Amino acid sequence: MAGDLAERRLERRLDSHPDEVDDIGENMVNMASNPSGESYNPKRPVKNKHQWSAIEDVALIEALMQLNNAGDLRNKNEKGFRPGHGLKLQQMLEVSLPGYGIKAKPHIESRLRTFQKLHNTHGDAEQFRYKSLTYYEELSIIFGGDRASGKDAQVPADIVEELDKVAVENDESIGVDGDYASYAEDFIFGSSEENSKPKRRKTESTKDLSRVIREATTILGEELNNASNRLSKALEYDEGTDKRMKINEVLTKLPGLSMLERHKATRKIGCDRETTDIFFTIPDDEKEVFVKALLNGDI
Repeated sequence: MAGDLAERRLERRLDSHPDEVDDIGENMVNMASNPSGESYNPKRPVKNKHQWSAIEDVALIEALMQLNNAGDLRNKNEKGFRPGHGLKLQQMLEVSLPGYGIKAKPHIESRLRTFQKLHNTHGDAEQFRYKSLTYYEELSIIFGGDRASGKDAQVPADIVEELDKVAVENDESIGVDGDYASYAEDFIFGSSEENSKPKRRKTESTKDLSRVIREATTILGEELNNASNRLSKALEYDEGTDKRMKINEVLTKLPGLSMLERHKATRKIGCDRETTDIFFTIPDDEKEVFVKALLNGDI
């Protein structure tokens, strides 16, 4: 009876939103039954959509929180995200998840719509205060306009710890033909049955899932840290390159320099990042004196 009701609800959802087939339940079942990452053939065929895994979700939310905390996700006192946020998220995921092929359109754009709908559907957090929260705090910060500092947001390790507390049922109740809406709600907010009934013993698939996600999150945390360092160095390099390309242009405006002196100064200043920074902080009317002293070895 419950299965028939779930099937009818799912069919109505797919009929009204054929372009939003984004089954979180399938991803969780796929990872539990096939943690090696091999292709999975579901009972219900899915259209040509990217099937998001838990690892990808954690990486996307981590990237969103980084942009939000840096003040780059949205303009102050404005609704909606800044133009170009999708491309920034794509670039961050290319660093943290190399080879996954996640694009701003349609992958990230579609996933953000899914996250926002889940958050907006349950905008009143008061009714969920007795439930185990997994992603809700992050979604509230990202879509709820709380851009203060994200101090109450969970990091990936916290997400896994929360997941470990939720009694996820096996394939008999969460299958590819199950109710997407109800499962997605449980995935985001935790199952309400935890408060009314004793927790059931976890199934083997749930234990495997927790182990896989925990191991993956540990690896992901290390990769995100390394990726953040690489991205920081890349941004510093780009800024330095832009300055070096302007050195000769600035030197041509100094009338007291010969062509040979200008070329020597361009090479000498451009070869040292600290000297480049100093050169561009000196007032224009003092730059010629600085260059002469640099060429003569006085500084």
